Amino acid sequence: MRNAGRGFPAGPGKVTLSGVMSGSRGDGGVVALIQPAAVLPDTNAHFLGENPQYVYSVRFDSRELWGADAEPFALTVELFESYLEEPA
Repeated sequence: MRNAGRGFPAGPGKVTLSGVMSGSRGDGGVVALIQPAAVLPDTNAHFLGENPQYVYSVRFDSRELWGADAEPFALTVELFESYLEEPA
């Protein structure tokens, strides 16, 4: 799965984690776990409804995110369903 890169933009000179995830170099991450639905903070904070969505634990290889010279490790992030898209 790839992160769709949705959400709120970072401030000047900052990169959001979702921006890094959406820029993965290969096939994206692997869904390791699907968690129960939770309130989507993006809509709830702006009084647009709770919009409950499943939360996915997605595992990425560090070299997929930061290139072949990156120290090898796995990074797992929790992403709401609307943040994901199928790889092309």
